[in-house]
Amino acid sequence: YVAYFGSATWLDDYMLSALDGTGQFAGTLSAAHGDMAEARTEAVKKAAQDQILVNAVLCTVSSAKTSAAAWDLAYAYWTSDDASKAPWARANKRCQNYGTCMDPTTGELGTTGTAMANHKVLDAIAAGSAAAKKTNATYAATEETAEAYLQLEGAITIVYYQAAMRYAYKMDNDLSSSPATATAEHQGEGGAFWRVIAPVVHALDPLITAEIAAMYTMTNVPTGTGPLAAPQTWDHLMT
Repeated sequence: YVAYFGSATWLDDYMLSALDGTGQFAGTLSAAHGDMAEARTEAVKKAAQDQILVNAVLCTVSSAKTSAAAWDLAYAYWTSDDASKAPWARANKRCQNYGTCMDPTTGELGTTGTAMANHKVLDAIAAGSAAAKKTNATYAATEETAEAYLQLEGAITIVYYQAAMRYAYKMDNDLSSSPATATAEHQGEGGAFWRVIAPVVHALDPLITAEIAAMYTMTNVPTGTGPLAAPQTWDHLMT
């Protein structure tokens, strides 16, 4: 993350930029583009609820995989004492958009219930905590807790991949409506979500990452999207 964003204080940089109206959030936008204040508001809210909390989850565990307390703290960051203000709630919102919620009665995927991603996050945390408590800490560190961390990171990535796609879709709707509507609010919000996973996707595909990052940069005016040069699939991203 430090390498991708070019700063050891990349989270602080972004939050202060949105709060102070500097960098990509400086000045005003054209009437067609929208209200910069709306973009800044969304950037601040999602930096707090999503970027900061999600990175707290990952950093807490990655730096101490064999500590059961670290896994417990990751759980607290993900769910909070008010889940509606935590990443847990973000996952549940996105599963409604993509039909990836698990119905508590049938166990089937759909638009109601708890996000499958949330189930996977909790499963990973439980597995990591259990492994960390084993007496053979060396084995737990090299095998089970390492695997649990990868499962945790993967589940989190799904949530914010969904969020980044969702707000690209919203901007497309803004631009395709008649007359076209302003994109600033959705651009600011989507950009905040995208930053949660941008370095991870960059490691897999720098070109696609650059396109998405440009789309979500407030100094760039969205003009609509066209078909990609070649079909892109999950297999493409993961190879």
